[in-house]
Parts: sequence; structure tokens; C-alpha cells
Amino acid sequence: LFICITFLNKKKNMPLKCPSCEGLGNFNTWGKPCAAGDMHKSLTCEVCNGTQVVNKQLVKCTDCDGLGGINTFKKPCRSNDMHFVSKCPLCKGGYKQASSFPQPPRKHTISVGGTWSESPPTQHSMQISQSGDNVTVVCPTQSWSPATGVISGTTITFAGGLNGLSATFDPMSQRLSFSNGCTWVMGGGEPSFPPPPTTEHRFECHGPCGSGTGMAGPPPDLFGAMAGAMNAAVKASSFPQPPPMQQTICVGGTWSEFPPTQHSMQISQSGDNVTVVCPTQSWSPATGVISGTTITFAGGLNGLSATFDPMSQRLSFSNGCT
Repeated sequence: LFICITFLNKKKNMPLKCPSCEGLGNFNTWGKPCAAGDMHKSLTCEVCNGTQVVNKQLVKCTDCDGLGGINTFKKPCRSNDMHFVSKCPLCKGGYKQASSFPQPPRKHTISVGGTWSESPPTQHSMQISQSGDNVTVVCPTQSWSPATGVISGTTITFAGGLNGLSATFDPMSQRLSFSNGCTWVMGGGEPSFPPPPTTEHRFECHGPCGSGTGMAGPPPDLFGAMAGAMNAAVKASSFPQPPPMQQTICVGGTWSEFPPTQHSMQISQSGDNVTVVCPTQSWSPATGVISGTTITFAGGLNGLSATFDPMSQRLSFSNGCT
């Protein structure tokens, strides 16, 4: 019994491989674990101080996602990141001693930065800039501009020009539904079909996001409409209708690598075609075509594909990059 207890105590006190640097003691320029002799070594592991081992069971910090720092955009990063601002106040280097209390899951902040339009379409175009959980909305054609808001879950609560309003983001349809009934669509919005040049009938619209005047066609021909509907019903009974058009995902905007690096990618989108520009990468520019939730690339990224997850707002590449 004495021998068994002695063996267990020794095993309990044996050093463990550092979970942060994976037992290598250092990190390279891109925040990946590396050995001391690596030519790209940039940072000594703060969890084990470069010794490659720790004496206690450690768990990843959920606040900084195990990276140990916070950047300018209030996102997790390592201390050698170009946007690093401060160390995580809840841990040391991204890890802390294991606790008997379960850690709460870290919530992902929705991404709403980009160009938005009203639905149904109007002459207004809104630009949303996002920094962490804080957003700023600018619309040159609206008197309430600019407005600020704070994100909580999938809801944005506004102040400033839109004070008292809130909006819920739907990641699947890429829409913001406001508490006053207004709807914004990310990107170019839905197509607008103007009426034919006939007799003008002026109207004035006071919508939930602003006011404006417009032009409508003549009063509808009810008899003609009924006859047309009857003919359409006869045709529909004989021929199957085509399936509804599939919605194209919206990926236009500014993107960064995860874990964070010094690279920043700008994606511009026109329908199902995208162009990626990154001034700090040799493969830039690259082009791609969207099919469903997958982008197949050509040009500088030829042979790669990426799948878009609307919930986490991430692009997962076929080579493992995120």
C-alpha cells in the first residue's frame, strides 16, 4: 500500500506538456506553436515561460479563447499580434488552473458590417461599421444619420438617431428586422421593377425608416386581372412550376484570418461572383464563383474552395484555413 501511494503521488506531481504551445515552448509570427530554433519564432509561451511543461492541470480561458490577449476590435489574439491592445484579465497567456466550476460557453458576436438597403427597395443605402459589439450606422439621405447601437446575441439596440429602436439579425436570410416593422437587407437588396411610362399618379409614403414621394401606374383593370388569373390557373394545372430561385449567400466585406494575423482581406461580390484582394499576400487578387454555400476559387487561390457558415459568419477553406 505504501509503495502504491508513493507511486501515485509521484505521478500526480509529474510535469505536464504545456497545452498552450503544445510542448514546444514558443510561437511563430502567425501565432502557431514552434520550437526555440524556428526561424519565425516571435513569442515565448507565457503559460510555461518556454519550459514546455506545466505543473498543474490547466484549462483554456473562454474569454480570450486560449490566446491570452485582446485586440483593437475586442477579439481574442496573441500578444505578438499587430492589433494587440491588452492581456486578458482573467488568465495568464490564455490558460488558467482547472476549476470545479463549469466554464460558460463563449458567445460569438454576429457580423453585420457592410452595406444595407431597405426592403422593399428605396433610394436609401445604409453603411454599418462594426467594432466588437458596437455598431455605427450612416445613411447620407436620412435625417437620423448617424446612429449607434450595441449587439446582444442577435439583437441590436440603437441609440442616437434611431434611439428606442431595436433590430433582430437573421443569419440565414441576412436581414435585419426592426421593432417598428422596417426590414433591411445586406448587400444590394432585392431588385426593383419600375412601372411602365404611363399616366403618372403621385403618392407620398411615410415608411418606418423615412419618407419619400414616388410614382405609380394607373388604377388596375380588375376585369383584365381576373381574366389573366383564370388563364394562368388553367396553364398552371397542366405544367409544373419551376422551383423558387436559390438565395445567394452574401460575403462582401472585410475579412480576417482566425486565429488573427496581420492579413486583412476585402471581398467584393457581384451576384455569384466574388473578388478577393489582400495587399499583404502574394496570391492577391483572386476570383471565385458561389454555388449554394460554397465558393470555388480561381486565380491566386486556384484549386481551393471555401464553405460559408451563416451562423458563425466564417469561411472554412479546403486547406484548413478559417
